[in-house]
Amino acid sequence: FYVQPLSFSVGPSIALDLDVYVFTLREKVERKLGENLSLSVGTDTDLTWGRVSGSGVGSGPPVEGENRQGNINNREVGGIEGLGFLYPTVGLWSRAEWKVGDLTLLPGVRLDYFGAVDEYEPQPRLTARYQLIPSTAVTAGVGMFAQQVVGNQIADDFGNPDLDIETSTHYSVGAEHKFTEYLSVDLTLFYKAFQDLVRPN
Repeated sequence: FYVQPLSFSVGPSIALDLDVYVFTLREKVERKLGENLSLSVGTDTDLTWGRVSGSGVGSGPPVEGENRQGNINNREVGGIEGLGFLYPTVGLWSRAEWKVGDLTLLPGVRLDYFGAVDEYEPQPRLTARYQLIPSTAVTAGVGMFAQQVVGNQIADDFGNPDLDIETSTHYSVGAEHKFTEYLSVDLTLFYKAFQDLVRPN
């Protein structure tokens, strides 16, 4: 748990007072179900709440894919007094580890609740690792991931309150080689395909 009070201005045009309170819970339980099979379950929970007041002209923090040249997308914002917000994000996840000879499979699933937009998002994932020789292994993985939209993106003044959460599908392949007990190399190539990526217009 931590508190983050902020009071700042950006030039003569923006002045904000912001108090943010964040509670975070991370917990994991692991159990061995057999000689070659284990199961892990856990939770990642964040509760963010606070109050903001201020006034000015601005467009909020930059986001991925946004071009800020020319100071475009600025909006006149009137006085904001005591605007409260609460953004709970609750995540439950489960992952198994199954060893079949030189092959290790890591199937899993995660379910997130994003309180800012009141949506649930299941995210299945799978990783595989194959031991070619004692010192070398290859890996591959695919999975879905989701990300909470930030406060300014769904605020009436700066963004769109009807936004959905951002989702993406990640693909990866890689190789690992252990030269000595203290020296190893790990190379991974990955590709991300975004869905519902938030960009200003």
